Amino acid sequence: MGKTIRDEIFGEMTFDGIYWIRTEPVTITFAGKTFALRTEIQSPDLIYDWYRNGELRQETYDKIFNPELGGLGYVLSKLEKMRENFSRAFLEGREMTQKSLEEAALRKLSEIEENEDRLSEVELVIARVFDDRIEIKFNCEWYEQGIGYFVIPFNGDIFMEPADMHMEELKTGFQALGFEIKECKYDWFYVYSAEIPSKEQIRGFLNLFTGHEETFFWNYYHKGSVEPGSYINIEVIDGKPYINESTHGCGGSYKTVDMDVLIEFIIRNWDKDSDWGKYDHQVAVRPSDPIYLLSDIKYKKFETFYPDYSALPW
Repeated sequence: MGKTIRDEIFGEMTFDGIYWIRTEPVTITFAGKTFALRTEIQSPDLIYDWYRNGELRQETYDKIFNPELGGLGYVLSKLEKMRENFSRAFLEGREMTQKSLEEAALRKLSEIEENEDRLSEVELVIARVFDDRIEIKFNCEWYEQGIGYFVIPFNGDIFMEPADMHMEELKTGFQALGFEIKECKYDWFYVYSAEIPSKEQIRGFLNLFTGHEETFFWNYYHKGSVEPGSYINIEVIDGKPYINESTHGCGGSYKTVDMDVLIEFIIRNWDKDSDWGKYDHQVAVRPSDPIYLLSDIKYKKFETFYPDYSALPW
């Protein structure tokens, strides 16, 4: 766990590398049962920078004084909307939220022609506050494939949304390899290990990829002319990895990379995060549509990627 702060609405929170975790869980009563939900708050980027570093970075100054980049007012307005929605859902408007959650579940039961008594089978798991909505994850045998989300938008009615079961199966596979899963917005998640993984763990991690997902992380060793470091995206098609490196908004082309080289590359970068904690001892995974990469594989000759560990980037 990282720095602890206190917000006038959210209360005491501690940063865990992805979210601010509220010290006091949110309590929600649903179908006669009370759930104490771990509550995670995704802070806007600028606020994250201030709390994380204790000072304003140059990028922050630029955004404050350049309206085309968003401006401080825009970020603060996002934070205020998050506070407003959190208060409306979990503080002043808790009773209305509880009623609306049950109504959303009852509508779904009616759609699938199930008995209303099955409402009590819904088990609320965790709450996450984003800049445009709140999500409450739940488990329930009668809903889709057993996992879903109640979505509480800033504007509009609460509704139920199914989980991506392929991504859920990936999480289970990664956990079986000894990794921890940190949830993120929508279908994104982080694969975490406090210890540097073994080659066998990373090989197993990559072998679970089916061509419909990608992993990305920070390359500490990139020697940029302006700023050091780069972002790495990996996709695996038919067991063969492809790598794309981008630097601060400038994307590159996919290259092939030897699997053993890639495994060593991931291991070397595991504890070398330089992107303000986002990839510290973890890599991100998200769904991917490989249509363009598949087209390139069919018609294009790829260059080969070779990492350079010859010197530190700074």
